[in-house]
Amino acid sequence: MWKFIVGLFLIFTLFSFSIANPINITFGWGQDLPSPNDLRGWKLYKSSSAGGPYSFMTEIPFATVQTEYTVTVTIDYPNNQKTKYFYVLTAIDTSGNESGYSNEVAKEVDFLSPVAPKNFKEKL
Repeated sequence: MWKFIVGLFLIFTLFSFSIANPINITFGWGQDLPSPNDLRGWKLYKSSSAGGPYSFMTEIPFATVQTEYTVTVTIDYPNNQKTKYFYVLTAIDTSGNESGYSNEVAKEVDFLSPVAPKNFKEKL
């Protein structure tokens, strides 16, 4: 019975390590506020190619005036390789008008799984 329990524990442990955790990426930027301030927030876009096309990721609401704004986004496990993503940001106002894209930021994320252990055996 104990071998069965140990076997289940090993399978669960190995399986849990084979699933990558999401990766958090934090971005920072400055914003010139309009007068009167009708800034609603920003839209974050992502692409797998430099220069786009970009796909919408999330909207970031404007809360208070700051010298630098930040947001942390979570990237889920998409594959088993290193992937470079390209991000841009736009500003939006309360009327729904959207600015052009900001400068592009590139970030390589590592979703590579480690190599599996070898020569695994029971030792007496």
